[in-house]
Amino acid sequence: MPKGQRTTRIVSIALNTVGSSSVAQFGDNNATNLKSRAIAVQRAVANNDEGDDVRFASYGLFTRPLLQLHTGITVGTRIDRPSPDIEIGCIDVTALSSSALLRAGCGGPLTAQTRVLHIRHFNNPGIR
Repeated sequence: MPKGQRTTRIVSIALNTVGSSSVAQFGDNNATNLKSRAIAVQRAVANNDEGDDVRFASYGLFTRPLLQLHTGITVGTRIDRPSPDIEIGCIDVTALSSSALLRAGCGGPLTAQTRVLHIRHFNNPGIR
């Protein structure tokens, strides 16, 4: 095996569902960028007089900058590697959704964001 490579060994994995910009990754990688955007509109009667409300650009939520986590906490790490390989017992996951990551290995920077806008507007006041 070339220098710098290693093996990820997992005894067993049960993973039911992976969806909506999610990733199940086994092994190392350099960087991960997960992004999911959705608009859900429900209307009884179409109303086109209000403009185009089903485009991401119509809502500030989708153009705001991604918030960064700044904890100010320093975490000490000690690494003791008798073997460069990664060994994991059992993994049991029901579902990964909305920009989630299951990683068994090392990775570089991780960016994960989900932005969902749900509109439920009825033009007919008698419908609820």
